[in-house]
Amino acid sequence: MDPVILLGVPFVTSAFDFLFRRAETLIDRRASKGADKDENVADTSILEGTLQPLKVDERALERYGDELMRLYGGLSTYSRERSRITTEDEALRERLGELRVILEHIYGQRITFKGENRPLSGSRVDQDVETAEGPMVGIDAKRIHGSADVVQRVGRVTETGSVTGIKAEDLW
Repeated sequence: MDPVILLGVPFVTSAFDFLFRRAETLIDRRASKGADKDENVADTSILEGTLQPLKVDERALERYGDELMRLYGGLSTYSRERSRITTEDEALRERLGELRVILEHIYGQRITFKGENRPLSGSRVDQDVETAEGPMVGIDAKRIHGSADVVQRVGRVTETGSVTGIKAEDLW
């Protein structure tokens, strides 16, 4: 697992709050059987890159829901006892890393904190198919603001197939 790199006490607390609040929102959403509203994140100053409004992949939320609950429960002690949130706590870093991976799957975006050596926060698409018999497009949008990451694995492309990573009118 990719542990969250935590630099300094104010930063570790902010990273914890960011990930913990996202988990809390998703758990509430799952309990109420979803909502059609995108989640806007108020403070992204601790992130490297730009998050788009957070759209929930309901299938991913269902798939990772039990693991999300387990991690949230394990982290709730830190939420109540904030003095336990330290950069030296390896178990905390590992749990936050696991939580981040799940959140990235559910939101379809990478979440990178300032100071980490990993791709910038932003849209992420991961496609894996044996055969592309028609058009396969990772991202098809009018405008993409910030970063986007598309990974496509295709075993074979037929004569009628095509593979495009990003199709957009405006990238900035």
